[in-house]
Amino acid sequence: MKKVSLPFVIDFLNQINDLDHSVLPVLIAYRVACNKELGEHPTIQTGKTDDGYEVGILGILNGLFGVKKDGWGYIAAHYKDKELKEIERFAILEPQPKPFTEAEFESLVDKASQPLEQPQKPDSKEAGTSESPTSGDCSENHTHLDRSGDI
Repeated sequence: MKKVSLPFVIDFLNQINDLDHSVLPVLIAYRVACNKELGEHPTIQTGKTDDGYEVGILGILNGLFGVKKDGWGYIAAHYKDKELKEIERFAILEPQPKPFTEAEFESLVDKASQPLEQPQKPDSKEAGTSESPTSGDCSENHTHLDRSGDI
């Protein structure tokens, strides 16, 4: 089995983007409702909505590589426009993560093979507030799409 590295994923996303600029912005903007367990996963970037949680492809890809101390993932989409219709490039947000150990990787594979429960509506007291980290000193022209509903 070939190990997938963060630079490999960034290069692959940039290759896809070079082939067709219209595909990845749509996929990245698309969200799917998910259950609380996935919504509160420690590395997958998700958003909290009035109805529960949602996740997108960039949040899942970021989940492969963990989160930085600020709570954000390492993969960023740099957009050419404020309407988020065209991605200029994908890049790694620094600092880069340390690779998973073999045991950590196998544990993740085991967990991934377990069936997920269907999303359920949260209790009314859980809905509404976002626990998203702020971007702090993050001043680059990119967006953290999969951590909150706001861009």
